[in-house]
Amino acid sequence: DMKTGQTATILKVGGEAALRQHFLDMGLIQGAEVTVIKYAPMGDPVELRIHGYELTIRLADAAQIEVSTVHDNEKQEKTDIKSMNLEELKSYMESIGEKPFRAKQLYQWMHEKQAASFDEMTNLSKSLQEKLKKECHFVSLKQEAVQISKIDGTRKYLFALDDGNVIESVLMRYKHGNSVCISSQVGCRMGCRFCASTLDGLVRGLTPSEMLDQIYRITRDTGERVANVVVMGTGEPLDNYDNFVKFIHMLSDEHGLNISQRNITASTCGIVPNMRRLAEEGLQITLALSLH
Repeated sequence: DMKTGQTATILKVGGEAALRQHFLDMGLIQGAEVTVIKYAPMGDPVELRIHGYELTIRLADAAQIEVSTVHDNEKQEKTDIKSMNLEELKSYMESIGEKPFRAKQLYQWMHEKQAASFDEMTNLSKSLQEKLKKECHFVSLKQEAVQISKIDGTRKYLFALDDGNVIESVLMRYKHGNSVCISSQVGCRMGCRFCASTLDGLVRGLTPSEMLDQIYRITRDTGERVANVVVMGTGEPLDNYDNFVKFIHMLSDEHGLNISQRNITASTCGIVPNMRRLAEEGLQITLALSLH
């Protein structure tokens, strides 16, 4: 019953196991917000936007997705600009009538200088800043609390997301450099008995920008460079596959922090189909398998 431009929250995903796994891989999971880009009741396929990405599914498959009451939501329609890679950003800037070189300036502010808002981008005109504020959603996590170990200076952060959810990240200092442990989801649905992350179930996956910004906010807070990243906080990264892989590419991008993929480790409880997909990506990260 949804119409083009409307947004709803996914309540339940039905269908056979293979179809549910397909939905999971695309981020169509319980609690996620989904916006209809194109929908014709008699047509096929249906085009959707979720976590800033556009995807296409068959009309028959879309019927297996149970959603909450639909609503028009301007914020959900805004573009998650910090989740765009450089090429996507160039295309976007052209689409709003700006020169492509602005994309590189903007990308540098977001991912190298780690700006917390458009207002910090001093070489962008005020008119462009205002346009971006109107058209784009700029992810900048709010630091709610930090606990500092008296033993080794480890810092545990609590960050608030724009939707009111909170996540945790940890900065660990070693002789070989600083490491940051980030979360990949709000909650988790894997059910591992040894892990507290799964107690309240899964709320949603984090966007690439929300994963990146954990590192950016910690870097800004300490003034110290991060050399290594581990994706071992709340959530199962392979249950948020597309966003996780895009995060890896952007984190190791030479136009951003340019952290070597060899210095990135992710932990999984063992989602085998996505482990196989990850192996085919050609990434140079380390994958740690939790045995339990």
